[in-house]
Amino acid sequence: AMIMVLGLAACGGDKSTSGTTSNSGTTSSTTTTNQNGTTINPGVKEEVKEDDVVKKELIIGDPYYIATLDPSASSALTHLMVQNLVGDTLTAWDPITNELVGELAESWEWVGDTTMRLHIRQGVKFHNGQDLKANDVAFSIDHVKQSVCAICYVWIDSTTIVDDYTIDLNLNDPAQDLIQEFAVSCFRILDEETCWDDPDEGVAVGTGPFILDSYEYGNFTKLVRFDDYWGEKPATEVITFKCMPEASSRLIALQNGEVDVCISPAASELINVESDPNLKLYSTTGITLRYLALNLENPKFADERVRQAVAHAIDKASIVAIAAEGHGTPAETIIPDSVFGSDPSANPYEYNPEKAKALLEEAGAVGTSINILAYGDLQSLQGQVIQGALNAVGFNCTVERVESLVMWERIGASDYDAILYNWAGGMMGPDNTMRPLFHSAGGANACRMYDEVFDEMLREAMCEGDTTKRAEKYTEIQKYLLGKAGPIPLYWDDVFVATSNDVHNFIINNGAFHEFAYVYVTE
Repeated sequence: AMIMVLGLAACGGDKSTSGTTSNSGTTSSTTTTNQNGTTINPGVKEEVKEDDVVKKELIIGDPYYIATLDPSASSALTHLMVQNLVGDTLTAWDPITNELVGELAESWEWVGDTTMRLHIRQGVKFHNGQDLKANDVAFSIDHVKQSVCAICYVWIDSTTIVDDYTIDLNLNDPAQDLIQEFAVSCFRILDEETCWDDPDEGVAVGTGPFILDSYEYGNFTKLVRFDDYWGEKPATEVITFKCMPEASSRLIALQNGEVDVCISPAASELINVESDPNLKLYSTTGITLRYLALNLENPKFADERVRQAVAHAIDKASIVAIAAEGHGTPAETIIPDSVFGSDPSANPYEYNPEKAKALLEEAGAVGTSINILAYGDLQSLQGQVIQGALNAVGFNCTVERVESLVMWERIGASDYDAILYNWAGGMMGPDNTMRPLFHSAGGANACRMYDEVFDEMLREAMCEGDTTKRAEKYTEIQKYLLGKAGPIPLYWDDVFVATSNDVHNFIINNGAFHEFAYVYVTE
């Protein structure tokens, strides 16, 4: 197999090629050589050659599925990748240059301390033929502010439509990362009129290069090319995401030609991909954080010594070695190392099983039962390693494997002890790494953390204009958060994607938000 290794800082996906604002992470790419001696740079976009015969359909084997048409109703990876194809955001991260670029917002500027003006791209049509205008942006802001993603847009107090293609955002605080938050696919722009006419189906209408054609819950999602797209026309006519939860099934399907792309092949199967002359393997050091979330509403964790015992009992290196088969980096904090504000020294809990035993005995909590919810193969393996570590220090730990929908229902009902969770929000800045997960109003608050002090610390850091002072604030935030031992960081994922040799233009994303708009397959 051709092996392609990238070190791109994560981006939210983009359909354009220029920009002016660099991400706070680092960017690098490496070339590789295939068996024929041809040098390939997977960070450079390929053009379709004149003699290429492009297959009509690109089929992607994916472990997950979409559960809703509403872009702002979920932050799941597959949901976001689909939304990135169906719609456009105001800004986006260019997957090649790693710069923040204007997408539906051609430009922006501050016209006051707390007023941001956006200039909306003209000549953009929705899939139903309607023209994009500023009122659609205002409607979309109101929509996302009523969703599970609302926490990232609380800074917008109101909007003022200046003209059809200019809109002012009136903020309650000078949020430093807001323009980056506009690149999140859950905040793609909706057609106001269509959404009012048909609230259920109208949210599926976007301005992106592909139209949502059909989907079957838990099975597939089919997209067809939108030929009136304002940007570059994709070579591929149809993209199908095929839900295949078992990693081994995805790889077999790739080897048999049933799919063209296998997202997240199992670590144990990577050697098989590398040895297959018909396949390519892409990899990058990831920024997806795997962590254990303790339910802080659960009475068994009311004593902080019990939580501290859990934190000291877990050997992160063992989880990487066993569950991830060495393909990951132990995590000491919540913010990726490449993102502004990260401070790994903020974590007070080193691996120390003897200390864990002592804390548990001191708290009179030896034998405390902990049931960990896990979804899928990888989380189940992580859970088994953690189970052994916790039982070794005096807990009575079990692992319960559940489906994704059941997991979210259990989170909503606070019906769990602990849960294995993952998040890749670092590309949007340090605030997005923590606010959705740990703020009292966070839509992904698996720790059930409700702490006004922490909430205010986040607000102050987001609004601090001095870079040095802001970094110091994020260090204090990490110390405070990790000291509570509600979230216990485990490791940063390495990201792997396998494709057939006939797949072109795929660029791996280290947040696993892969961009497929311009990927194509040749006969």
